[in-house]
Amino acid sequence: MAAPLSTCTVEEQRSVILFLWSEGVKPSEIYKRMKVQHGDSCLSQGRVYEWVGRFQNGRQNVSDEHRSGRPVSVASETVKKQVELFSRGHPQACGQVDQVCCEAGGLCRKIRQTISVNTLVKKLL
Repeated sequence: MAAPLSTCTVEEQRSVILFLWSEGVKPSEIYKRMKVQHGDSCLSQGRVYEWVGRFQNGRQNVSDEHRSGRPVSVASETVKKQVELFSRGHPQACGQVDQVCCEAGGLCRKIRQTISVNTLVKKLL
């Protein structure tokens, strides 16, 4: 038996989906076969179905499409420090994080997406 393909990129997995779909393999079977080969690094079943749908609609490219805008990053040392204090449970950091986030123009939403939302919500309540 061949070795599992646990180090394949997302694009390589999408190529497998395209190939198997073009051979007439059903999405459920594609997912089952990929799960055996890719293990925990396999795309989710929903993503496999999503990409089969894209290929059915005529897409041939497996690469991510270009997105406009600047990639989200938290480069400010002040924000990093406040988030670190906040995540350690320092009550005084709570207001400071909100202030820094508001000053950064909506960065608070992005920080919540980066840090576990459950942890953040528990700290706010």
